[in-house]
Amino acid sequence: MPNKGKDGTYRSAVVLGSNSDGKKIKKWIRANTKREYNDKVAELKRQHKAGVSLTDVTVKEWAGTWVKTYKSNVSERQQKHYKAKLNINILPAIGDMKVRDVRKSHLMELLSSYKGRKEGTVKKIKIAVKQLFEDACTEGIIERNPAMKLALPELTQSPRRPLTDFESAVVFEAAKDHRGGPFILTKRLCGVRRGECVALLVSDVDFERKRLNVNKAFDLEKNTGHEKIRKPRLACAKSLYQTFSCLI
Repeated sequence: MPNKGKDGTYRSAVVLGSNSDGKKIKKWIRANTKREYNDKVAELKRQHKAGVSLTDVTVKEWAGTWVKTYKSNVSERQQKHYKAKLNINILPAIGDMKVRDVRKSHLMELLSSYKGRKEGTVKKIKIAVKQLFEDACTEGIIERNPAMKLALPELTQSPRRPLTDFESAVVFEAAKDHRGGPFILTKRLCGVRRGECVALLVSDVDFERKRLNVNKAFDLEKNTGHEKIRKPRLACAKSLYQTFSCLI
């Protein structure tokens, strides 16, 4: 039975079971009325039965664990990306909140604070938030994911656009005499990324079969990096001869 305090509220510790070491699992419940108290106890027991851990871990505490465990297999560059999104964009807004107290409205407010920013920036924040709370569900910290069906605020359109025919012609003409011509045209015409292009060797170019074998890449950061093996793929065959013949 709950105890009624001097302030008129009802509070008591509810025993939910025992840990593997035999220590009792207790949660304190506080309510303004007996009915509210009984409702909270019933909900607490339901969540415990459903496998929710019912911990008071904060978003900041969970984020640290999340990066170390769920992002341990990603590249160092990707880890830095997630840490930056957490430390700069997410944790200043909701880091001190308990994970189980975060609602969709809190996350919508977080994204809305970046209204007018570039679409790519806000989308990356949204992805990090979604993964953070999805994995909290998997871990049993929360029962429902508040990041489901988050809508992006009104954003500034990306300034990127395809080159015009005139601009493409200028690029091709400049590539004939520029020392970076092969690099630029390989990226432009064969659809390879910067790190993949840097890692290409002469042996990867097959003029006879019109193939460009992309099987490795440099993980680049600030123009330095290290080579890593990737699953082999073929670049656009039709563009291969055009890429290099215009330089001859």
